[in-house]
Amino acid sequence: MLWVPGADHAGIATQVKVEEQLAEVRLLLLVVVVVVVVVVVVVLLLLLLLVLLRVLLLLLQLLTPSPPLFPGQAGRDDRHAIGRESFLREAWSWSEERGGTIAHQLRRLGISAEWGHWCFTLDERRQVRVLVLCWCWCWWWCWCMC
Repeated sequence: MLWVPGADHAGIATQVKVEEQLAEVRLLLLVVVVVVVVVVVVVLLLLLLLVLLRVLLLLLQLLTPSPPLFPGQAGRDDRHAIGRESFLREAWSWSEERGGTIAHQLRRLGISAEWGHWCFTLDERRQVRVLVLCWCWCWWWCWCMC
């Protein structure tokens, strides 16, 4: 009689272990898929919520009447309605009240400038220069884009 060594008797145990590993991998894959789906659904719901909130805010802004820009001028809340002279008066008033804030912030940032030459684009001297510059820019833009 000839004894041939082998491992045939372990085939069933090997099959059981391989099937257990496959089941673990399938379970792990299923868990990963479920987690990904849940995360995607949550993100989409949050985006939908943000969109709905934005729409509600826009509707609220549209439905809420805006206060008058200047006292005694109810319903006249844009520059066209109040006229050029009134708008320029208000612009100068705002510049005198709050225009120094910009210079103060620039100084706090440490900007090195000739502060004695501070100017405002509505100054009489600079108004013409601003208009010419705007005209030149518009001419250049039309020339290059057409």
